[in-house]
Amino acid sequence: MNKVKNVLLVVMTVLVTIVSSANLGLINVDASVVSSTASMQELATKMKKIDNQELSKQLENVIHKEVASKDLTLLETENVLEFEKLTLSKVDDYTIATIPYKNSETYNIMSNLSVVFDASGNIINYSEQQLTQSDHNTFWVKQSADGHVVLDKDLGTEYLSNTETLSGINELKKVSQTRGLDLKCFGAVVGAGAAVCATIAKLCGTPCALTAVICGVCVGGIIVIGGGSIVGAIVACWK
Repeated sequence: MNKVKNVLLVVMTVLVTIVSSANLGLINVDASVVSSTASMQELATKMKKIDNQELSKQLENVIHKEVASKDLTLLETENVLEFEKLTLSKVDDYTIATIPYKNSETYNIMSNLSVVFDASGNIINYSEQQLTQSDHNTFWVKQSADGHVVLDKDLGTEYLSNTETLSGINELKKVSQTRGLDLKCFGAVVGAGAAVCATIAKLCGTPCALTAVICGVCVGGIIVIGGGSIVGAIVACWK
C-alpha cells in the first residue's frame, strides 16, 4: 500500500509524478484498482450521495473555521463558493464535501472546492479547481492540493459557457437514461455533451487511475451539477 495525500480535482498525468515524488499522502492506494476503468467502475458502485442537512452544516462550519484560521488555503475567497449547494458523497470510510463555485462569467460551474473527511470528521486533505476561458477559447485549469498550486495550464479542449456546460451534462444524463452510454459513447453524444465528456476525461483520467476516493474527488464537481447518476454515464466512456 502506498500512501497518497494528493486528492486532486483536476490532475492530468502530472498527478502520478506528484503522488510518487511529493509524498504528501495519507490515503491508501490499492494496487488492485490502478486503472481508470476499474476505479471508475468501483466508484460507480461505491460512491453514494449523502442527504444529511445536519452533517452538511457541521462540515460546512468546520470548513469555515479552517479557512478563518488559514489552515485551509483557498485560491479565491469564500465569496466565490456557493455553500448553499454543498454536496456530500461517501466513498468507503471517507466523506467528500464538494462546494461549487457560484455561477458567474469568470469561472465555469465545474469549478469547485472538495474537502475529504475521515470517519472521525477530521480533514484528510482538500483540493480546489478553477476552470476559466483561455485566450484560445479553451479550458484553462488552475488547481491546488492542500493549498499548493499543482496545475496551471491549458487543457486544450473547447471552452463551454455555464449554459453550455449544463446542457452538455443534461445531455449525458438523458442519453444514459434512454440508451446507456456504451463503448461508442463519444459517437452517441454530440455537441456540448461530447465536449463535457472530453473535458472530464482530461480532468479526471489520471485521478481515476488511482483509487475510487481520488476519482470521487475529481468528479465531485460534476456530481454537484448532474447528480450521482452522471458517474455511471461517464464510466462507460472510459471502458
